[in-house]
Amino acid sequence: MCDDSEIESLLPVSNLMHLRELLFYGDTNITDGKISFLRELTLKKLVYQKRRHYDDDYRKD
Repeated sequence: MCDDSEIESLLPVSNLMHLRELLFYGDTNITDGKISFLRELTLKKLVYQKRRHYDDDYRKD
């Protein structure tokens, strides 16, 4: 998701057990700031634009 403006939450992806990559950057902003749960997923690639209100600074490229 690149330059998708505001997305309310990423929590719906928490049940996607086969998800391997998640990228959200540019002006894409997760408004609830909850991204720490992404540690629980078996992502091989996670890329995002760091934002002050995000509850984690987890990056795995």
